[in-house]
Parts: sequence; structure tokens; C-alpha cells
Amino acid sequence: MALKEEKKTIKKVPLFVPAGQSTQMVIGATGESDLDIMGTANEFYKTYNLKRVYYSGYIPINPKDSLLPQVGTAPPLQRENRLYQTDWLLRFYGFSLNEILNTQHQNLELDMDPKLAWAIRNPQFFPIDINTASYQWIIRIPGVGRQSANKIVQARKFGKLREDQVKKMGIAFNRAKYFMSCSDSVFGLGFQYPDQVRKALVKEPLIGESSNSSGLISGVDSSLISGQGSTLGSVHDFTLLVDREANNFFATKKDKTNQLTLF
Repeated sequence: MALKEEKKTIKKVPLFVPAGQSTQMVIGATGESDLDIMGTANEFYKTYNLKRVYYSGYIPINPKDSLLPQVGTAPPLQRENRLYQTDWLLRFYGFSLNEILNTQHQNLELDMDPKLAWAIRNPQFFPIDINTASYQWIIRIPGVGRQSANKIVQARKFGKLREDQVKKMGIAFNRAKYFMSCSDSVFGLGFQYPDQVRKALVKEPLIGESSNSSGLISGVDSSLISGQGSTLGSVHDFTLLVDREANNFFATKKDKTNQLTLF
């Protein structure tokens, strides 16, 4: 009776959490694959219309549970980063989960972002002609974001775009050049062998590598030196670097042996 009376008084029931609901998944504590994790997140988005799914690497704090990673085990921060990138591709770049993760590729590659990994696995789609391709295909080019893709689509209304023009549109050209063609690209060059592209773009682990004259870590993608990456700041011998092409952040510290270590 009380509920019926309330309904007569309140004509419109307010939405529950009007800003949207979110959830968080802790990763690395148990053996789920990235496919399992992103499959669950994808189901949350589609079925429950969640606003956001967050991913947090498990930090061991319980020394008594042998089933969990032991205290002192490094949290899977790089894996966490790759899951966020995959989440972004699913929500804003038009990718389906099966394109990025499937039974043949159940875990994300840690040495490259998921869009680059997808592109290398699917050379049949490249190079993409930015003067004729749709917006939906341009944003699939590694190194090209949504804002840059919009600039390309708007600018090509006034004429064919050349490489020197595209470089000024905020793309990571050092990465994108392997997957796109412009009006002045060499005709018939085609897409290079995936192994060659991987070798050109994916660097070896940076742990323990010495610094170079620029003050950055030797072995970091050239975008950090060419201006497409930048040093954000330095506090107490720590230096934070950002690689805009890969959306990665690197914290480095110089030790007694004058080595830079990636954290």
C-alpha cells in the first residue's frame, strides 16, 4: 500500500545513477586470459549498458595464500595499459572483440598496442588510401586518432593530400607511413612484409639500457626524439617520458652505474 501511495505522489521515478554505472576488474590475480577479461567487459557494455569498465593490476599483499601471486611480484601494469587500449578500440574505433582477441590470439601482445598488432596480422587491408578511404577505415591506421582522421576527411575536400600535409595533422607519421598511402606515395609499393614492419616499429625491452646524449633512453621509439614524444618532467632523479604513438608512459631512474631503468 505504501508503494502505491508513493507512486501517486511521485509522477516520475528518477533514474538510478543517472551519470551511468561503472565497474572494476582486478587483473593478474588468477589465470584468466585477456580474451576472458575483455569478453566480460564487452558483455557488460552491451547487456548492462555500463558507462565504463576499469582495469587494475593485482598488487600482492597476502603472503599466506599460495594460490595468488606472491608478495613482491610486480603488478601487470603493461597488461593493464593494453586492456585499456583495447577497451577504447571497442568503444570508439568500431572494432569488434573478435578482431582483436579470439581463440587464436587469446592474450594481447605487450610489446605493441592492440591496433598495431591487429594491423600487422591483417596486411590484406593495407595500405589504406587516405584520399579515398572512409573515416571508419582511416581511424584503423596505426598512429592515426579520431581527431586526425576528421582533419584528413575535411582537408581532402579541397584536393589530394600529400605526405607533407598529412604530417601536420597530428598523426604519428613514423608509424602510420607503413599502413597508408598519399597522393605522392610511390605507386605500387604496397604493404611491406609484416615481419619487416614489426621489426621497424617494435623495440627491444628497455630494462637496463644506457642513456644517450639526448637524455632519453636509448632504444625508445624514435618518436620520443623526433618530437612526437616528450619528457614530461623530472623529480628526484626520476624522469617521466611519454610515447604518444603507443600511448605509453615510462618512468625512468638513473642508478649508481649511470643506467636508466624502466619502471
